[in-house]
Amino acid sequence: MVYLSAAALAEVKRTRQRQHPTAYYLRIMTQEGGCSGWSYRLTWCDSRASDDVEQQCEDITVIVSAAQWPHLEGLKVDYAEDLMGGNFQFDNPIATAVCGCGFSFSINSPS
Repeated sequence: MVYLSAAALAEVKRTRQRQHPTAYYLRIMTQEGGCSGWSYRLTWCDSRASDDVEQQCEDITVIVSAAQWPHLEGLKVDYAEDLMGGNFQFDNPIATAVCGCGFSFSINSPS
């Protein structure tokens, strides 16, 4: 399960309304990169693959590719604002290291 805090849900809804009002799915994914090896990406889309893992967070339908699910299961997403602006914050239970930016993480590769 992926968890979105109340603040993250509010920001996701706000960005959908302002930037992608017709999008149906919020895709959460990882991609190689960042200073710790992996980074998070949130994107809106109108369709899903047949093997996507899907879950409801209030009226937001979150999808994660089945291949990436092991990297994201249990992920907690929050949103916070400070003097520098607002940012999503990620708490991943399988991360072995997290960069100071909070967007990049490392995991142990399977042996």
